[in-house]
Amino acid sequence: MGETGFDYALLAALLVLVPANSLWRSLAGRGTTLSRMARYGRTIGIISVLLALLALDWSVTGRSLESLGLDIPPSLPGLAGLGVAILLTVAMVMMARIAPRRGGSGTDPAALLMPQSPAERWVFILFSLAVGIGWELLYRGYLLWALTPRLGLPGAIALATLVYGLAHGYKSRRLFIGSLISAMLFVGGYALTGSLWWLMLVHSALPLVGLLAPPRSAEAAA
Repeated sequence: MGETGFDYALLAALLVLVPANSLWRSLAGRGTTLSRMARYGRTIGIISVLLALLALDWSVTGRSLESLGLDIPPSLPGLAGLGVAILLTVAMVMMARIAPRRGGSGTDPAALLMPQSPAERWVFILFSLAVGIGWELLYRGYLLWALTPRLGLPGAIALATLVYGLAHGYKSRRLFIGSLISAMLFVGGYALTGSLWWLMLVHSALPLVGLLAPPRSAEAAA
């Protein structure tokens, strides 16, 4: 495989450091003490550092972008995935337009992350793109590339699913199971198509469509 020091650093971060830190912060309640802007910035910073390591790794070794799922032009399965992603995005936009926007109160982690000011909205857009593009490249493209030769495809899918679920932390049993299910769907989608373009589109759109939802009325919130 021609592994480098960057590979070992990335594997340590993705398999141990990021999941362990997220679990610790969620169980200790530290994540909820940060402002939205701080949470956006922290996540963008972590992803940026890991993507820089990945870029250096690929630059030094001369590996192809296709090995990360960035097939250009997309393969036939990748194009089919893009079609599915576009349909899903359109459906999410339509649903968001008729659903009340979730506020920043309550215990729903997704609702707590939604921006409440114009400044937060712009940083939230960067946050959503960083999460949608970065985590797909790292936890799908890179991990399956690195783990499949070691564990086989089923083992790589299982481990990538588990660590990405853990990287969301533990807020409740229901949310943790939901994280595992969504992670398995995304990892499975990548394994089936070998392309990340459509998954990055869906992952980025998931938080962004929430900005299109109409504000919750005072009566509905009561």
